[in-house]
Amino acid sequence: MTDQFIVIIEALVCRADHYVVVRRSLNEDQAPGALSFVSGKIEAESPEEDILEATVRRELREEIDLEVGELAYVFSNAFRNDRGEMVICLTYLCRDSGGEPSVHAPDEVESVGWMRADDLLAHPDAAPWLRESMRRAEALRQRLGW
Repeated sequence: MTDQFIVIIEALVCRADHYVVVRRSLNEDQAPGALSFVSGKIEAESPEEDILEATVRRELREEIDLEVGELAYVFSNAFRNDRGEMVICLTYLCRDSGGEPSVHAPDEVESVGWMRADDLLAHPDAAPWLRESMRRAEALRQRLGW
């Protein structure tokens, strides 16, 4: 028997060297109350041709009521979540289109705001996986000139 995987996206929205960071709701099963980037599961029944980009945009709309411009793939990783399920996470850098994020799904997001990359990397509540996503996305943002 093979493991089944849950596939999620992680969206790092950038505006120059600032990124949208959320604090997860205490009601969340995975990492309640933790600093995070917007993320969510891929819905296999989605009719979208580009299901990955469609999921990034849908999650940003649903969780923080934000539209974005260009998207760029950053990296992927695999891990076991708190319930022991295998998860594949695809991380995307998203170019800000000028909107302001707001909590749109309070059952998933407690708070949202902009944070400089350096400040997030030094934040005492930033988990190692969050710092890794930030480092990789920031390196790509600089290469792209966003």
